[in-house]
Amino acid sequence: CSEYKNVLPAAEFQKVLAREKANVVFPADGKVIGDWKTGERFAQSGQGGQFSDKPGAIGGGNCYACHQLSKAELSFGTMGPSLNQYGKIRKFREDEAKAAYAKIYNAQSVMPCSNMPRFGHTKALSEQQIKDLVALLFDPASPVNK
Repeated sequence: CSEYKNVLPAAEFQKVLAREKANVVFPADGKVIGDWKTGERFAQSGQGGQFSDKPGAIGGGNCYACHQLSKAELSFGTMGPSLNQYGKIRKFREDEAKAAYAKIYNAQSVMPCSNMPRFGHTKALSEQQIKDLVALLFDPASPVNK
């Protein structure tokens, strides 16, 4: 990405995409949706990755720093797209939830040179945390889909 200033030639784009897709580890049980209420706590938490964190402290996703999560949110970043109505727009489809899991796990498996952190690939978030974030995006009762 650095060599091409984030504008990869088509062949290189496909090479990176294939490599990163191969690095996505899906849950052994095949389920990519957890608990949206827990996911909301992770999404809203900016804790983690700081020298002052206590050992073993559970980090958050800090999702609001780049995304709008719901219509009610007052402060959010605009580096990433709005996630408001995310699951609803995708008709709560299982294949779309699996694609969201892959994107959160390793954003470059969907878009090489993405600015989004590779949360699962780097172990910044656990499998369960990613499942819970996917639930936040795909549960009809979640504030994202209201």
